[in-house]
Amino acid sequence: MKYSVEREEEAFITVDGRKLYTLQDFLIWLNTCSEEKFRYHVNERENHFVNWIRYSLKLEELAREIENVRDKNRMVDIVSRYIEGEKEILEII
Repeated sequence: MKYSVEREEEAFITVDGRKLYTLQDFLIWLNTCSEEKFRYHVNERENHFVNWIRYSLKLEELAREIENVRDKNRMVDIVSRYIEGEKEILEII
């Protein structure tokens, strides 16, 4: 599984100018951003994070899970569970 972008230009730049390189960066930003900043990226019309997760991080399963999520807390839960689940798998291997 890939958790970070391969090239600088694949970083996600948030509305407040923060560059996200990893899934962990994304989770930290989600936990600290305002609802207004979250709504800039995720609203009824669009979810800017889906393509970044799908094509830059290459995490298709996670992209599908958050594709229709419009609630910040729900997205935090999904991403947190994904990271924890992957850590458990790596510990087993």
